[in-house]
Amino acid sequence: MNHREQILDNLAQYVNLSENEAGYFLSLLKMRRYKKKQYLVQTYDKTEFDFFLVEGLVKEYITDFEGKDYIIQFVKENEWTTDYDSFLTGKEAKLNIQAIEDVVTYAVNFADLQLLMKTYPIFEKCYRVFFQQAYTSLQLRLVDYHAKTAEQRYIEFLENEFELSQRLPQHQIASYLGVSAEFLSKIRQKIASK
Repeated sequence: MNHREQILDNLAQYVNLSENEAGYFLSLLKMRRYKKKQYLVQTYDKTEFDFFLVEGLVKEYITDFEGKDYIIQFVKENEWTTDYDSFLTGKEAKLNIQAIEDVVTYAVNFADLQLLMKTYPIFEKCYRVFFQQAYTSLQLRLVDYHAKTAEQRYIEFLENEFELSQRLPQHQIASYLGVSAEFLSKIRQKIASK
């Protein structure tokens, strides 16, 4: 599947586009490549683009005042990422978005996105449905974080994202789960002994 088909398949989850609508959207996207450890977005910068990943893996994270990182989520192929607060409001980014692997994205800037929605209102529906799903996903993650043990969260992560877990170092999975790498190691040992 080529990148164009990959992008259109993703959009088809949200809306049915005509050939003109799809073509216009694709014409606004710019391919951007990032090497492993490069940033798509950095804290305190203004976020210029909404990125669709066609290849690779990134992490969205924050860093506290003591320099400790907290991974909010991982974003892989066929998913969108940006610091949406910064992208939509023009404020400074609160998130870092960093490539874990080499990444190929297609990006749209805010002005082009607004023009797209004005020209083809179906994209307002597309983004509304996208944001509803993203909000629901983050809300469920927050509930799980408070209502489940670290062991339960780890087991669910492996069940739901096994392929992704194979691409990540254990310390990043630990950060995502909200535990230390040492504590995750103990959880893994406990599970292995069952």
